[in-house]
Amino acid sequence: MLLLETLLQQVLVEHVDYAVELGLQSIPSADTKSFPKINFLDIVRRSNAIVALMEKLFEDSVIPLVM
Repeated sequence: MLLLETLLQQVLVEHVDYAVELGLQSIPSADTKSFPKINFLDIVRRSNAIVALMEKLFEDSVIPLVM
């Protein structure tokens, strides 16, 4: 159980928190007249993919052990 808690804390919570912070920093200010970069949406997409992979790993590896 400790391994699962560590995995969830370090991989999911820390990663998502870092991704949100990074994404918020990449949002351009409204003052610029140039075409905005969509780095924020790319970061959200990648973070979502990692969370989905962790969910799949959990379903395939941990749930069968508990059942």
